[in-house]
Amino acid sequence: MFLLILTVTGIMLALPEESDTALSAAGLPVDAMPHVHPASTPSGQPVSVAQIVRAGRSVLPGARLAWIETPPEQGGHFRLRMQVPGDPSFRFPHSYVWVEGGSGRVVAVHDARQARTGSTINNWLHPLHDGSAGGLAGRLLAALCGLLPTILFVTGVLRWRSRRRG
Repeated sequence: MFLLILTVTGIMLALPEESDTALSAAGLPVDAMPHVHPASTPSGQPVSVAQIVRAGRSVLPGARLAWIETPPEQGGHFRLRMQVPGDPSFRFPHSYVWVEGGSGRVVAVHDARQARTGSTINNWLHPLHDGSAGGLAGRLLAALCGLLPTILFVTGVLRWRSRRRG
């Protein structure tokens, strides 16, 4: 069973567009990310990263900041990746805040708590695939299940060789 979960989640992680299409076809809609238009290059001093983070936390209070993606040197938006309460993925949380680098203004928010069914399934892919949904025991089980195909292959070859000799 666990090997099947690893296989299905691995396929869905490797083929996200196809997975989203399949989920939508099954009646499980997937949310689209907000389209953020490129920011105009502001004149004057850009805002600090601390101000950017404060702006992100103001729209997703209680969220844990996981990543900060910075804009190019000529200006643009910061993208904050944040884990809101209830988001199953610690390493790859699914809430985003786009903040304009020149003004510190929040321009878009994608809150995982508002996700539709297909997106909620997608939000669980990483934690199920790497076993983190089950804590240390889940990670160990995922690692053992990841080794299982190799073990099955080796024992199959050994069995085939022993039968061939006989």
